[in-house]
Amino acid sequence: MTPNQAFTALTTTTDHFLQQCALQIAGNPAPSAVVPYLIGYPAGHVPPPAPAPIVGTLRFKLEPAPGGTIDALSQHAFNAHCVQMVNYTALAAPVGPGINQIPAYILPAAGGPNIMVTGQLSGCTFLMLRVGATVLCAHVQPPPTPPGAAPALTGAQMHTDLINNGRFTGHPGSVLVCFGRNHYPGSANVVGIRDGAGQWNIYAQLNNGPGNISHVARIL
Repeated sequence: MTPNQAFTALTTTTDHFLQQCALQIAGNPAPSAVVPYLIGYPAGHVPPPAPAPIVGTLRFKLEPAPGGTIDALSQHAFNAHCVQMVNYTALAAPVGPGINQIPAYILPAAGGPNIMVTGQLSGCTFLMLRVGATVLCAHVQPPPTPPGAAPALTGAQMHTDLINNGRFTGHPGSVLVCFGRNHYPGSANVVGIRDGAGQWNIYAQLNNGPGNISHVARIL
């Protein structure tokens, strides 16, 4: 499977692809926006020859595209809605506006890419709200923990807090769908795909180590 074929499979037969191909998604530190991305095999992962059947799990890395020439044989370039990882402390009062006023990135019903990516979750919570044909979303990271100190707020505690109190700006009465640490023991990669009817479906691939898929679920 070439990276081009992998991208086609990811965006057209998403559930099947995520059960066979482990993702490794690198986020973009810049504010959420449409960003050039690449999909390709991670370093050291050698796929089987093209005519051979897939044995085991294929691995693909998704990462922001650097400037310059792209190796079309080993990488496929595409544009994606990329949701920035935001630290909880930047949102929670008194530093931020409060977690009942979380700024959201809007996935539109039409126009722009048909794929959304965000950095790997390893204690984070991904927030979602379907509003008509659009989806509002945000990626929240637990507060940093100083070396040797106990965490002020664990990923599981933050997840519970966001379930109970998290709201998006402009939607104070809408309860959010919160996929977080209490749902995945290892790490998780979240990807969104807009189908031909203009509906966004959000999936999570749970991993217990590189290339080890433990579960795949549609979370919205």
